[in-house]
Amino acid sequence: MIALAGMLITLAAGCQKEPLAEEDFSQDYDIPWIVSTITNVTPLTARAGETVTITGTNLDTDILPPTTFSYYCFDMGGTEFCIPIGIESSGVMLGTTLCEIVSQSSTQVVFQVPSNAFATTKPVEISIINYHNRIFVYKDKFTPVL
Repeated sequence: MIALAGMLITLAAGCQKEPLAEEDFSQDYDIPWIVSTITNVTPLTARAGETVTITGTNLDTDILPPTTFSYYCFDMGGTEFCIPIGIESSGVMLGTTLCEIVSQSSTQVVFQVPSNAFATTKPVEISIINYHNRIFVYKDKFTPVL
């Protein structure tokens, strides 16, 4: 009985987790995914349907326009299922609205201001969200024109 109690105590003490110290983590743990940057947005005010140009860096690497789909496909019992991925997590955002990308290159993205997206002329953030959910928010805000 004493031996069994001793074994249980040893087992319980061995399974107890100690908090991890900072030195337990590698300094190189982060994956070096590319982050897009915005250096300029023109114009900073526009009506629905008009185009806006973003200038910056890494603007073509992982940003997918809303009409572009990536798919993850898997087999379930002999039937292949494919689900679109990446669409909701990448693109140009005005506030919380995903915009349609008209054209893009590594240094420039032209997008269309969504129709009926804004009920007020309150300034909103302009952001680039890439496929890896890395977000870059521009320093100035965009003001919609009704």
